[in-house]
Amino acid sequence: MLPIRKSTPLITYLAATTLALSLPHTPTPHPHPAPPTATPIAALLHPATPPDTGVLRYRATPPDTGVLRYRATPSDTGVLRYRATPPHTGPLPHRATAPPTSALSHRTSPATGAPPTRPAAVQHATVLASGTTLTAAGPSSRTAAVSAPLPGGTPFARPRGDVAGARGPLGGVVLPSRGAAAGGFELSNTDVTFRNGGTVLHGTVVAPAGAGRRPGMVLVAGAGARGRNAYRPEAEAFARAGIVVLIYDKRPGYTRATSSFTDLADDAVAGVRLLRTRPDVDPGKVGVWGHSEGGWVAPLAASRSPEVSFVVPVAASALHTDRAQLWSNRVYLTHYGVKQSLQPPIGMNLSRMLVSAGLFGDVANDPIATLEKVRQPLLAVFAEHDRSTAPGESMTLFRQALDRAHNTHYTLRVIPQADHNLHQSTTGFGPQTPTFAPGYVDTITRWVTHLPPSKPTSDAPPTQPLTSEPLHPLSWYESIPLHLTLLAVILTAFLAYPTGALARTIRARLRRSPAPYPAPPATHHLARLTVITGTTTVLGTITYLLWIVATGATTVGPTILGRPPLWLLLQLLAVTTIAAGTTLTLRRSPMRVRQALLTTATAAFIPWSAYWGLLTP
Repeated sequence: MLPIRKSTPLITYLAATTLALSLPHTPTPHPHPAPPTATPIAALLHPATPPDTGVLRYRATPPDTGVLRYRATPSDTGVLRYRATPPHTGPLPHRATAPPTSALSHRTSPATGAPPTRPAAVQHATVLASGTTLTAAGPSSRTAAVSAPLPGGTPFARPRGDVAGARGPLGGVVLPSRGAAAGGFELSNTDVTFRNGGTVLHGTVVAPAGAGRRPGMVLVAGAGARGRNAYRPEAEAFARAGIVVLIYDKRPGYTRATSSFTDLADDAVAGVRLLRTRPDVDPGKVGVWGHSEGGWVAPLAASRSPEVSFVVPVAASALHTDRAQLWSNRVYLTHYGVKQSLQPPIGMNLSRMLVSAGLFGDVANDPIATLEKVRQPLLAVFAEHDRSTAPGESMTLFRQALDRAHNTHYTLRVIPQADHNLHQSTTGFGPQTPTFAPGYVDTITRWVTHLPPSKPTSDAPPTQPLTSEPLHPLSWYESIPLHLTLLAVILTAFLAYPTGALARTIRARLRRSPAPYPAPPATHHLARLTVITGTTTVLGTITYLLWIVATGATTVGPTILGRPPLWLLLQLLAVTTIAAGTTLTLRRSPMRVRQALLTTATAAFIPWSAYWGLLTP
């Protein structure tokens, strides 16, 4: 996901040091010139046990792959594979020294190493880079992190590849398979329990190994009843850069529709208090990080407690929750090709009703008023291709609110080529890539470790495809009681036909007599068709609209004639219902009561289906 800068020293260094275990790749010619020979690059420290010696060799092959071969003792042999940029090649000589630490030095060379052998076992992990350090961490107490400064101290945040280990010093899982910027610390995980009043919360503290007090950060999750591991990749990336991180499960009873941001903010403050008591945390440098919904909660936590030393909203919105969500729905529907006239009924009307009913999250939360109360240093990180939170508008509103509050310690950054989850993306749509966008983790870790900023700084706001619009109040014909009544009439009248037919059949069997007033077969067929298509349309439409609300229209998919395929089917069913019901109404039938019910259902169905866009051409 993260592209490499085409800088020869950095590429050369990356080619020599990014470690990842897999099968060898055969080198192939590459049109680019080879790097200069005999260019010294900084050493990497690698724990070993004398008399272990060996050579790590790298071969570059398009498209951007490489192999490092490691040989120590007969039982410790493995292959390290990583992504790099051809044609950089070179041997990495290794010799163990006492105490058991040795230097792996690299000099560029046009020569390539011998083909490595297949390892006995492969377990994947990731090589990470942060700031001026490139790191591959070891999996156990035998193997500490491999870490070294980059040439000339040049900042670098372009992780590449998967590390794996065979038997021996490099065996076992090192890091998660998602790439991210990070430092070279080994990590410890400690399960914790803490309280916010009467609410018991459970989490895990992910901490870098080593003595000394470090900054602490509480991660506040986005919307949904997420467990602590939803943000473990972020937590481990931050911890490897030297930050003690708390991740925790959402509070018991959390629902996206009804939970209060104030309660969630107080949960985060309780987490801050927990970190402040740890001996490895500097109590004056404990802050709150929040993503998406957490981007509303984190500033609120900072505004409610001076114990919060800093705040990092990520992919946050300065709009109210309902306005931000409906903007996102429109963006996705437009992207998938849903015609403009169908976007309000499909992506907006039900959400507006839920807002009116108080079932659409904490719409009363005012993010602008909250930002004006924040006095702590603030780093807001926006994604260039965020399709969920109107990043261009939000970044502008963030800056204006903080300026009005005379907060001179804020930093606003845009991460290029990033989606809402800060993973690399060129559009913000489509499947999520497995690694973070270049510079994302490094931006946060460098800012946190260099607090406080000396002056306010801000990138230019990213371009967003649509402008958000305020929600309009419901009209009289959109009132929830009216629509619930209409639904009850439609479903009751439609289902009365089969219910009445069943009751008549049971009575006739009990009396052992034929059912009275038999209707012509054509009338029966029209009635059944009206009931089946009408009931299916109503229930299908409600289900589809609830699904749109639940997914934020992110999975609408391709369209046919400017409408989702399922919606097109519902429209065809709606037209069939109206045609069959109208034809039945014009027929004379002995089933007067049941026919009148179907006529009533059809009459109520027509305005209902028109409002929900089922009759929109």
